[in-house]
Amino acid sequence: MLLLSLTQAGGFIGELRAEDAAKQAQIAVVPVASVPPATNPREVFAPILPKLKRRGLKSDFLDAMLADPSTHFEEKALALVILQFSQKGPSYSYATAPDAIEKSGRFLGTNDAVLAACERRTGVDRETLTALMWVETRLGEKTGAYSVASVFLTLSMASQPSIVARQKEKLKITFQGSKRELKQAISKVDRRAKHYAEWGVQELLALQKIHRKYGVRFATPVYRLQGSWAGAFGMAQFIPSSYYRLAQDGDLDDKLDPYSVADSACSVGHFLKKAGWGKTMARRKRALHRYNQSDDYGIAILSLSKLIRSQKTLITGGATNGVSHAALGREPNSVASGAVIIQPSAASQR
Repeated sequence: MLLLSLTQAGGFIGELRAEDAAKQAQIAVVPVASVPPATNPREVFAPILPKLKRRGLKSDFLDAMLADPSTHFEEKALALVILQFSQKGPSYSYATAPDAIEKSGRFLGTNDAVLAACERRTGVDRETLTALMWVETRLGEKTGAYSVASVFLTLSMASQPSIVARQKEKLKITFQGSKRELKQAISKVDRRAKHYAEWGVQELLALQKIHRKYGVRFATPVYRLQGSWAGAFGMAQFIPSSYYRLAQDGDLDDKLDPYSVADSACSVGHFLKKAGWGKTMARRKRALHRYNQSDDYGIAILSLSKLIRSQKTLITGGATNGVSHAALGREPNSVASGAVIIQPSAASQR
């Protein structure tokens, strides 16, 4: 959902795609005494449990997360987030490759009625909705395999002295630059660890809000969500706080499903509308920049959108992907509170 600051949003607070990270962030696999010695999640996360409870996480929700088999200390995600500034940003060349145009065109044709309904509701054209979901997850094919709860539990521990020291050691091993530049980079680790420890707590609270408000009406127990190494999930790669405030029940089935085309597309459209989407290219670029703080990201989506639109072989029939025409003509139920949520800005980069 970029090497510059894991701040807000949808499509992922603008980070590297998971596959880009695997190629570029050798830092994640540097063999420096990694995980805390304990393996039981309750023991591993014991240092921050009192803080989490003081901040508002309830015991029953914490117990459910810690008891789930998928919960663990996510060392690789921690390194990717904290040390991301030392790596190159992603390439979006795949966004305009022939298969991107072909598959996006077919997807739009198959889901045209659903996407058209989201376009009417939000003012964001269906080609852009499709292009964004292609760039984020290849239209749902690559949504990530990290435990979202584990990512944020781990990040909430990021400022622990032993963890900070470990990240500095990883940086020293992989850093390419002068001694002066290394010293400056090391000083960033402390600031970023503190920042993302707080951010981790906020996103855990957002997961709890989703759980409390929607319960069984959410597609899956939130502590079992899988997503990117920065905790973004679903077809459109929202982080929990943005999803809670801005997600839409696009198919009006009284459920929220981040893997549903209707819910994902309408949620993306709602986000961009709140971010200022409009008729001019400048407004569209600004809105996309709120979704992912990378100029290249916005350009890639707008370019793919234009290519999709130019295709003459698009199927524009009335396939509704299981959504009734009656439902498509009605306004969606909104999870949104109104304003776009803004995460604490990341220091200097992503």
